[in-house]
Amino acid sequence: MPSRAEITLTQEVKKVDQGIADIKLTNDSFSIEMNIGGKEIPGSMGDEMVGKSILMRIRENGEIVEPQGIKSMVTLQGPSSDVSSMLFSLYPIFPDRELKVGESWTQTSETPQPEMGVAVESQYTFVRREDRKGYKCAVIDFTTSMDVKVKGEEAMNIEGSGTGKGTCYFAYEKGLLVESSAELDMNMAIETPLPIGDGKIPTSTHQTINLTLM
Repeated sequence: MPSRAEITLTQEVKKVDQGIADIKLTNDSFSIEMNIGGKEIPGSMGDEMVGKSILMRIRENGEIVEPQGIKSMVTLQGPSSDVSSMLFSLYPIFPDRELKVGESWTQTSETPQPEMGVAVESQYTFVRREDRKGYKCAVIDFTTSMDVKVKGEEAMNIEGSGTGKGTCYFAYEKGLLVESSAELDMNMAIETPLPIGDGKIPTSTHQTINLTLM
């Protein structure tokens, strides 16, 4: 079932206090295209997200302070988003030391909640410097792996794992993520009551995610 979501966001820095920036994220446009069995499905659900905003708090090193967890990202990106695209919308967390070309670092994060738990481990490598869209950028390659467990309603549970890789261009003088691209593969199993007894429905997803500064 191929689908495509295209979102334009405005990020407005409301204030900076003790190294933490309050950033207002607003959906300027939200387009969704879906195809089921060769039939195009109208993407009117994206219209409801236009104009909606959330407040994100972020440290200088890229760590998200608020909002935390998956539900906050759903509020911003809408009901069509899955765990993978939410996680890739977050900035990499940089180490508190000067990086040299060729150096790597590992980032781990967990979002344990009563109904959902997501564990992610990513490895980043500073591969070179390169000008991109008029900015002096650090080019960073990354790989990631994740485990997901969801406890749904009516005894519906979801378990899965995923792997991905990509490249991002970070303007180190301005502190801006200029561009990022990633390929992600997810394998999930939905456990749900069936007429013939409990069963698991396997699903697999391949996702291409592109972020760019406009």
